[in-house]
Amino acid sequence: MTSFDALSAFARSLFALWAFLLCLTNIGSAVLATVKKRFHFTVLGVLFFIPVYFTWQVIFDLSLFVRAEKAVEISRTLCAIPCIYWLAAFAILTLAAVILLAYNIQYDRNYITPGAIKLYLDKIPCGICCWRDSGRVLFSNICMNDLAVSLTGSPPLNGVDFSNALKDDIISADGKVWRFSRRDIILKGEKFHEMIASDITAEYVKTQALKKD
Repeated sequence: MTSFDALSAFARSLFALWAFLLCLTNIGSAVLATVKKRFHFTVLGVLFFIPVYFTWQVIFDLSLFVRAEKAVEISRTLCAIPCIYWLAAFAILTLAAVILLAYNIQYDRNYITPGAIKLYLDKIPCGICCWRDSGRVLFSNICMNDLAVSLTGSPPLNGVDFSNALKDDIISADGKVWRFSRRDIILKGEKFHEMIASDITAEYVKTQALKKD
């Protein structure tokens, strides 16, 4: 049975490319899992990455020292294994990497994640901002960021300062009339502050018309 080191240079280079692509796949899976705060899947991505990267280095060692005798001992040992076992190992590693990556990609469609919540809040037509007592802004959606730039000249970098900069609860900005409402939230014993900007342009116009009448 043909050993791995007996394969042609082209065949070994294909295995090296295969290993490189698997490395990128596992890195992508680990990053996606980290962004979704699914850290146990991050660990899985790292665990799948290690053997693939190791085999990549073995192939690189064999290719760097064309004569197998000059490669390190572990590379010579592994490269003496029949290539059919290499192919089987790569097939298993590929299957595991693809399943993990597919799961991470599908996760957003089946579960509510921080990324999915942010995506939704960025699309709603009202502004939302949340901050701690210290003023540190935890979240501010696109609408609130745009309002802050129009009213103060910069995004809400400090929630307390931004709230104090609004001298009225009803303010005109970007050709619309906005109502700013605030409330305190207690979550796990910690106090947070929330401010919501609602577009009341239609109601405001009607109210002004009634006042004139």
